Order: sequence, then C-alpha cells, then structure tokens
Amino acid sequence: FTGVLEPAAVARHMATSAVLVMPSRLESFGAALIEALACGTPVVATRSGGPEDIVVDEVGRLVPVDDPEALAGAVGDVLAHSERFPADRLRDYALGQFGLEQIGARILEVYRSVLAGDGGPDGG
Repeated sequence: FTGVLEPAAVARHMATSAVLVMPSRLESFGAALIEALACGTPVVATRSGGPEDIVVDEVGRLVPVDDPEALAGAVGDVLAHSERFPADRLRDYALGQFGLEQIGARILEVYRSVLAGDGGPDGG
C-alpha cells in the first residue's frame, strides 16, 4: 500500500509484480489490466464487463465474479506457471491490441461507418 504514486513509479511497481489482480464486480474497461500487460505483468480478473475484452489465456486468467476460490486458484495458477507468461509477449499483446495506433484505427472505423450511414461497425 504505497499511496499515490507518479505514473513512472506505478509502471515500475507493475513491472516488478508477479501478477495484477482485478476482482471487480463491475468494470467498464479495466485500463489497469492493459497497463500491467504493457509492463510485462500477467493479470487475473473477474468476468465483470470490460476484462472479457482484454484478458485471454495467453496473458492471464478470467474468473466469475464473487468466487473467491476461483480467484485464488487463478492467481495460484499464474504464479505456479509464470513461464507461460513471458514479459515480452505480454507487452507485445498489450501494444498490438490496445496501442495508440490500434485504438485510433478502431475509432476512425467507427466514425467512417457512422458517416457512411450504416450504423457503425457493429450495425447499431
């Protein structure tokens, strides 16, 4: 429990952590998950909305909300098998899926779809 830290200090803490755990009941996005992955740290999160769009088996584990046994088991699995989560692969995933260029391209696609009158990329 370090209190408020500057962003660079947060990144150093994330990079030296064995796992980031986000046991939310409701999470709209989960930017901390992406930040941890970009620092090379695997993640464990609950299926609470946003994490499902971020966490895949190659970078961490997802568990049901309000299931402490599943959460503990997932954390234990990640810690016991840390070799499955090489830091460079986690960073590549985070930047490849959620880097500025990738997010910018997705936003541009949404705007183009809306301007074209087709309701956006998901049809809505």
